[in-house]
Amino acid sequence: MRGVARAALWLALMGSALLALGSDPESGPDPKANETIHAQYRLFYRGVPVGNVNETWVRQGDDYRVESDAKPYPILAFVVPTFREVSEGRVVGKVLQPRHFEHSRSDQATPLMADFNWETSQLTNHFAGRTETVRLSAGTQDALSIKFLFRIAGDAALNTDIALTTGKRLETHHLVLVSKEELDTTAGHFSTRHMADQNQQAESYFDIWLSDNPQDPPIRMQVLERGNRWEQQLQKVSFE
Repeated sequence: MRGVARAALWLALMGSALLALGSDPESGPDPKANETIHAQYRLFYRGVPVGNVNETWVRQGDDYRVESDAKPYPILAFVVPTFREVSEGRVVGKVLQPRHFEHSRSDQATPLMADFNWETSQLTNHFAGRTETVRLSAGTQDALSIKFLFRIAGDAALNTDIALTTGKRLETHHLVLVSKEELDTTAGHFSTRHMADQNQQAESYFDIWLSDNPQDPPIRMQVLERGNRWEQQLQKVSFE
């Protein structure tokens, strides 16, 4: 189950309120300037529930902060680590510009971190006692901010290569709209848009189902990593 940590990172990446605000999901969202969204997901591994993920998105003006906490069920606590992620930055037009990202977990001594310097176009990753600085390309996201990119950018973020840092490495992901589907979950019935990651060269790639209702968080997420399939399903959501 050690693969849980990396998969949990991606489930956190998929898992929380990737919303497409606006009455027409294909016309691009109009995000609220001040809002708080709480979402809870059930986490599955190969179809078996193993824990819960709780995430909170807060936006105040042009500043955002998102937090993610994943905990296994008590019976699995000795084999499945807990983890926590934080991303904070700014909303610039229809783009998210992260400033700092952090991923920590219970079985790792030091967290993975990434610092974004947009003025100098430098991205600095911190991992395993090392520091690595690389060129920061426009539109680069972290493993937590990317899920909110679509509610800010709308369909403009589809069919494009998106650079993403995990705090340790850079990956490229490419999402496309593949179908519209009706889903029944423990949170209710939803009309959704199924988006799929076409860049299967990354260590993990994913599918995500977004509700046609712009107020809803993502309804379902699947992550495939090294042949292991993980899934999150929405349990409940609240707004402030």
